[in-house]
Amino acid sequence: MGDALHAQLVSNKANVRIYAPVGKSDDLLAYLMRRLLENGANSNFVSKVISSEVPLSDLSFNLHDKILSLLDTGNRIPLPENIYPNRKNAMGYDLGHKTNYDYLQEKVASYFSNIYKVASIIDGLETKTSKNSNELFCPGKIAEKLSDVYVANSTEIIQSLDSAYQEFNNWSETKVEVRADILEKISSCIEDNKFELYSLLIKEGRKSIHDAINEAIEAIDFCRYYASQAKLILRDRVLPGLTGERNILSMHARGVFVCISPWNFPLAIFVGQVVAALVAGNTVIAKPAGQTCVIANFVVKLMHKAGVPKSALQLVIASGGNISKYLLTDSRIAGVVFTGSCETSKAINLTLANRDNGIVPFIAETGGQNAMIVDSSALLEQVTDDVLASSFYSAGQRCSALRVLYVQEEIYDNLCNLIKEATETLKIGDTVDFSNDIGAVIDKNSCDNLGQHIDYMKKSGFSIYAHPQKDNLKDGNYFYPHIIEINSINDIPAEILDQYCIS
Repeated sequence: MGDALHAQLVSNKANVRIYAPVGKSDDLLAYLMRRLLENGANSNFVSKVISSEVPLSDLSFNLHDKILSLLDTGNRIPLPENIYPNRKNAMGYDLGHKTNYDYLQEKVASYFSNIYKVASIIDGLETKTSKNSNELFCPGKIAEKLSDVYVANSTEIIQSLDSAYQEFNNWSETKVEVRADILEKISSCIEDNKFELYSLLIKEGRKSIHDAINEAIEAIDFCRYYASQAKLILRDRVLPGLTGERNILSMHARGVFVCISPWNFPLAIFVGQVVAALVAGNTVIAKPAGQTCVIANFVVKLMHKAGVPKSALQLVIASGGNISKYLLTDSRIAGVVFTGSCETSKAINLTLANRDNGIVPFIAETGGQNAMIVDSSALLEQVTDDVLASSFYSAGQRCSALRVLYVQEEIYDNLCNLIKEATETLKIGDTVDFSNDIGAVIDKNSCDNLGQHIDYMKKSGFSIYAHPQKDNLKDGNYFYPHIIEINSINDIPAEILDQYCIS
């Protein structure tokens, strides 16, 4: 690729440095592929120098003079908060910087000792009068109490629907610009309270500090993205028509939406569902997962503080069965947004289909068996980093987590060894300690299910690698990383696939 250029330089007795790869032949193909992609680009100097269509004057300029001519040019590279054209980016933290790390640890740790009392929020008031209350303990330390939780009864559930239904006309007639501005204020409220939210994500959701920061960023971005999109999409538009005729396309809200969110993204998905429905002019009844209702209660209060009418957003902490019985069967429910298991989504769909009134929009996001395919052109060290991050971070409980890795036979042994060695470096423990990479799974039932799955695969004769357990963490719902070697996706029984289609 550079032969002609090299020969020209050597003939003029110029000093030439040759850059050549040194390493194992196994790594050569992937390295050469990356270099070819970089050097083969049309804008690359090497491509230009061998092209007869590029004039010599475009290549033979004084680089020093070129740089000096650019000194007065304004820097057009946007700062991180300005990388999006229509909205502000959320703030993150570089935890590799010790000052940031120490500052964040001090701020977040100040909330770790908090004990909460949470209940449903109906018309802005917490319904702590219910006799049905439970204690919620931290998954990382099952003896450590986090909250008292008051579960809504049938009267309170129906009251939330009555109130949301009555508020619909007022909220839907509010200008979309006003609704969008409220979403912007919600994003600011979340950002202003991020340290306590990090604490709750760590204590209640068992997130690492990295995952907690990223989830808060996603929640803030949901608010700002939907606000900017609403101003573009939901405004009235004049359509082309005949002379003397004026056609206007206007978007209208549907009614009361039920938003059912999961425990594995208790902040981001909860916020995303709710603000999307609200900015479209719908009133909302939010039903969080029972394992993470403290975060939901905290966020709904922030939303009310930001300007969402108290009757336009109701929080109902109740069992899925009671939500189905008292809300989903009611004809006043105009739509359902759900993130969770395949099995539950099918049950909700059937309940809505059995209603006598019209078709109800059902927006469902469920999990699955996410796969990664790796061939010999890949850089194995990078693959290893990505596999660990996708498979094991958040204790593997994300709907997007990697479940099955397909590897080209020629690189199989090398990649497997790298992944196993890297897995051994992961620290498992209470994520209150920021140095731990992986925390507890959400509850004992989930932990037991994982153990049963591993036992089943062992009895079936599969080779299983288990993280070397250096600590016996019996004070929480901890499950160490495992890697199971299979020959085909068919080696996993259908009932196991269905069971682990979780979100």
